[in-house]
Amino acid sequence: MSSPQADSQKGDRRDLCAGLLLCLMGTVAAIYISGHYSLGTIRRMGPGMFPLGVSIAIVLFGLLTAASSFKANSVAGWWRIDLLALATVTGGLAAFAILLPFFGAIPAIVGLSFVSGLAVKRSSVEVVLLAISLVLMAYLIFQLGLGIQFPLVRLP
Repeated sequence: MSSPQADSQKGDRRDLCAGLLLCLMGTVAAIYISGHYSLGTIRRMGPGMFPLGVSIAIVLFGLLTAASSFKANSVAGWWRIDLLALATVTGGLAAFAILLPFFGAIPAIVGLSFVSGLAVKRSSVEVVLLAISLVLMAYLIFQLGLGIQFPLVRLP
């Protein structure tokens, strides 16, 4: 059994790693977007303005997450990474990328949820609820809210 102090340090380490990773991804995306898309002006926004804003928001959330890891406990050993969790989350993203063009959004989101769900010790009911909520949010935001048409299910 691990002590509560060791668990809190593990959480702090995870928060720091997650925050730094968010900062890295947001920065890379912001650099790419600003170099490849027209930003326009505030009055006449170009196609790169919204993605750049999202990238900046991701960096800010990463900074907040990393800063919260320093609140009380030491972050000694923060460089140790849970390789199983990293592999399953990466596998979930790969499943999404592979399933989306061939089978549509619903199977891709379900694949992402179940493969990534292997990273944590959660019940299958929680993973099913996550998959359902992600499918519902994708439909509501992208198809109804933004009017972006994409196939929900594509039969081979």
